[in-house]
Amino acid sequence: MTAKAICPDHSSVDQLLQGLTRLSNEQRERGMQLTLKGRLDESIIHLTLAIAANPLNPVLYLERSVIHQRKSRYFEALDDLYKAMHFHKHDEQMVDANFARKVSDHSLVLLIELSLQWYFDGQIGIVLYLIDNLIRTVPDYFLVYLIKGDCCRKMNADREALDNYEKGLNLLELVDRHPVSDVIINRICQTRFSLALKAVANCQWLEAEHELEQCIIRMPLVPEFHAVQGRIYLHFNKKEKAWKELLTCCYLLLSDWSLNRRTCGRWSKLNVEEKDKCIAHLTERVEYLTGSLISSLVPCPLALRQLANGEVCQSVAQNIDRYVSEKNLDMKIFPTIPEVQRPSRRSKVGGVREFVKGPWPLFADAPRAVSSTSPGRSSESKTPLVEKRQTREPMEQLRAKKQNV
Repeated sequence: MTAKAICPDHSSVDQLLQGLTRLSNEQRERGMQLTLKGRLDESIIHLTLAIAANPLNPVLYLERSVIHQRKSRYFEALDDLYKAMHFHKHDEQMVDANFARKVSDHSLVLLIELSLQWYFDGQIGIVLYLIDNLIRTVPDYFLVYLIKGDCCRKMNADREALDNYEKGLNLLELVDRHPVSDVIINRICQTRFSLALKAVANCQWLEAEHELEQCIIRMPLVPEFHAVQGRIYLHFNKKEKAWKELLTCCYLLLSDWSLNRRTCGRWSKLNVEEKDKCIAHLTERVEYLTGSLISSLVPCPLALRQLANGEVCQSVAQNIDRYVSEKNLDMKIFPTIPEVQRPSRRSKVGGVREFVKGPWPLFADAPRAVSSTSPGRSSESKTPLVEKRQTREPMEQLRAKKQNV
């Protein structure tokens, strides 16, 4: 009940209300100035004084809620947001659809950031409960499906995670898709790749082949996909297809085209020692990814770099150049599946933008899974250390011959 309602005919009521309104506006203005300077704690104090002077103004609660959100005080922000909605609803003189929309949008952001905080703290069950409610409230918002997909990945429900990623990607057709669509496609491919590895481990070769085909269609520049797909083709004795996947993997890792872009156009400027080190590392990676493909299809594993730059890879190079041109990709940064460590419990939630960029589903166990599910390696295949040593020795001999000449 206001002072006007208690003493409607008192001569000092209007003067008192004007003074309180003026005081509230002064404190609010001071609080906004401090907010712009980043002094959020002081800003909250001044907005609290403004609310004390004018406790029925819903705008003040909304503004303080925004500052609480910036301080990651989500429950205080939700409490102020509830008060803003309550006073706006019961204020007959203030019917503002724009204000109601701001409150609704802010509540959505608050609940999403709260769910992200619980996600980073490992409280996946609570996050799923909250996200399911948000999906029923805003079923056309892509981000809630992205969060639910990541939660399902944490719970090893890869198939359900894939369904949610696909829903989120389809909803992006209605808005500006880039670069968020690339982020979701990356998650989809990682989930499919994980399903493919599990299928290979269970000898479900056709299912693994299907999952990897979908990965390659969406992200054809990831060498891991081609390496595992080549192994599956070799299991089916489809040697021509396996050979093509092996060539693609070698080209994406060891060709001059690949090395030049991995070094941001500086490959020709590197000295011989740096080049040898880079080639040895990538050769080891090709051998590790492809495994039995090399021993079965390549007569001389030491010639992998020559194979990547040879005529047999020309058709692969043309297909990749065509794909890059059509997609207008910036190849300074190769599409990969990064390995991201789980944030610590004490780490602050960076917000929605940081979540969209990460965290990725873990990829650390994938190479071991590939190795463990591959067919038995023949005695002719070389370990990474042996191949690395044997790769360096011919290079050193070639340099010695050049110096003697």
